Amino acid sequence: MPPKLLKFVGLMLAIYLALIPYTLLTKRIHGFVFGSLAGFFIGLGLFIADIALVESGGDLVEQFKNPYPYIAFISAIGAFSVTQLAFLRGRAIVVVPCINSFAILVPLYLEFFIYSIRLNNVQYSAVITVVIGVVILSATASGRVGMINDDKNLKV
Repeated sequence: MPPKLLKFVGLMLAIYLALIPYTLLTKRIHGFVFGSLAGFFIGLGLFIADIALVESGGDLVEQFKNPYPYIAFISAIGAFSVTQLAFLRGRAIVVVPCINSFAILVPLYLEFFIYSIRLNNVQYSAVITVVIGVVILSATASGRVGMINDDKNLKV
């Protein structure tokens, strides 16, 4: 596995290990933290699955001879589990954009910094649009009606 990839995964997991206790204790930014973590796992799994295919020369059977598809599978299980946690207290209007955004941005980031693949101007503007969209959705969703920020106001 590329050393830069290991550093990136370690850094991201360290950030989330700090954010998860914060969000559980304060009951704030739950949807963002767990949604972005799920998206991180999805993006990481996509990137690693692509490495497996490249390493095998595009052969479906040969790719199972290296560890990458198994790591991607573990990442997919992590994404599924964290998505469930995200929807436990987070709202879909925050969780879903965070998942989708991080699933898009993580592979882009990894390709840019690990393999030095350059983006064109349209791709840069798309990345900026995605980030702005998540910020707007997260900011407006948290400031809406108080009925969704705490569980006691939910009527079932």
